Amino acid sequence: MSGTVEVEKLQELAEKGDALAQTLLGAVCAKGVGGKQDFQQALKWYRMAAGQGDAVAQFNIGQMYYNGEGVLQDYKEALSWFRLAAERGYSIAQLKLGNMYYYGRGAEVNLVEAAGWFGKAADNGEEKAQYALAQMHEMGEGVKKNAGLAVQRYREAARQGNVAAQMRLAEMLGSGEGVKKDEGEALKWLQMAAEQGSAIAWQQLGNMYAKGEGTKQDHQEAAKCYQIAARQGVALSQFMLASFYAKGLGLEQDVIRAHAWFNLAAAQGFCLGEILASRCRDELAQAMKFDKIQQAQELARDLQKQIDANKPT
Repeated sequence: MSGTVEVEKLQELAEKGDALAQTLLGAVCAKGVGGKQDFQQALKWYRMAAGQGDAVAQFNIGQMYYNGEGVLQDYKEALSWFRLAAERGYSIAQLKLGNMYYYGRGAEVNLVEAAGWFGKAADNGEEKAQYALAQMHEMGEGVKKNAGLAVQRYREAARQGNVAAQMRLAEMLGSGEGVKKDEGEALKWLQMAAEQGSAIAWQQLGNMYAKGEGTKQDHQEAAKCYQIAARQGVALSQFMLASFYAKGLGLEQDVIRAHAWFNLAAAQGFCLGEILASRCRDELAQAMKFDKIQQAQELARDLQKQIDANKPT
């Protein structure tokens, strides 16, 4: 809502007992839309709507107690309000309730109860609940361990764009855990996660293209994937990209860039088995002239600045 006239109309409806208007007016007060933020007024209107069985208002009161907004933080009180909303079928409240039982906030840890509420939220389409339930089926927490059911839940969450689910589903498809091994489908899910910005997904895509898993071996595509992940600070990708530059795999051989990327991976203490990034850098330097090493070091500093500048805050 915005504007004095709209808020006045909303208040008129709320005062006449309209539960939806009361909930919306509570949200206006809580957010300070068109005026000063007022949690006490928000709580007043939410309580009126909650008394009429409005699940959103009940959930919002729970959030206020959970976060300590306008009231003293009280997880038990929050749990009670979340339960009211959850029992009315409000999926976000069901997810929240599952989390509270899982982590023991407002009640003792109860994995069976957590799984039950995650299941209700998942059946109502909450992708975070689907992912949480998938993990519980995979680990056998609160439910019987069942990799097949875990795959089903991961796939449901993955279809809704949950990056973590896409990543785990790709791993299980790649290994054949709980599902028929399918590297081609694994590649598809990794691509989806990568397109949403997951640096680790780009790293793993690079590995699949480099090895020819789920697709034809393609060093150029592998190099592109490693480049993206390396510029997001993934040490393994920095090492692999350096190796590709050193050998001329998938891109033009460039010892200066190879040295620079080995240097960045070494700065993170990266090693692959017994292979140290620092050792690879130093061995490469033995065949380089001093001015080339200086150029490589300057490039490494510039690349690190770019990586730092792009890190999420």
